[in-house]
Amino acid sequence: MTETDAKAGLNAWTPEFLDEMYAYYLLAGIPEHDAQEMKENTASFIPRINPLPTINHHIVEGQRFVLGGFEYEAIFTPGHSDGLIVLYNRERNMLLSTDHLLPKITPNISYWFHGRDNPLKDYLTSLEKIKKLDADLVVPSHGKPFHGANERIDEIAAHHDERLERVYEYVKEPVVVHDVCAKLFPKVLTVHETRFAIGETLAHLEYLRDKQQIARHEENGSWKYYRV
Repeated sequence: MTETDAKAGLNAWTPEFLDEMYAYYLLAGIPEHDAQEMKENTASFIPRINPLPTINHHIVEGQRFVLGGFEYEAIFTPGHSDGLIVLYNRERNMLLSTDHLLPKITPNISYWFHGRDNPLKDYLTSLEKIKKLDADLVVPSHGKPFHGANERIDEIAAHHDERLERVYEYVKEPVVVHDVCAKLFPKVLTVHETRFAIGETLAHLEYLRDKQQIARHEENGSWKYYRV
């Protein structure tokens, strides 16, 4: 993996990090009981991922690999994670898209209160980067292989445009992340799903804040977002 994601993985399961996440959940306007459940849900993964693997080398952009007799080039595509890569074979115009392009669902793009501060901007930039390849066959990490990377890229970009419009509508008055999330994801979610929904909501809010279309202030221990 990339050095960026290796370092993130080493940090993500520490008690200090989990305590920080709980505090940030409160900033997002999540009730204390729910925030504690979300912290415990993350902590429940620790036994499943230990012992952590030893990473003695890191993938860098442009690095080449031979897999199944074909050469693939590593391309840096931050968004779903800060250090995500895809692998591209020019001979067959084939993309191993990891979690960057998925055939049915959109990859989760979340801001986790740490790391790169505008993951949605990173992701949309990465989509445009991969669009220049005009890849034919796409083999994703989830779902079946499919043809036509650019068509799928356009669909995903349109999805995020529509979601950004909805988020902008929801912040006519100052509102906490938790309340925006409830409107974006009205179905009853599990605790695990709620963590991802909060992260995705925050990524869209921070994208709009970076574009100076909305602003944020802290009030009564919670962040509130509102139109400029």
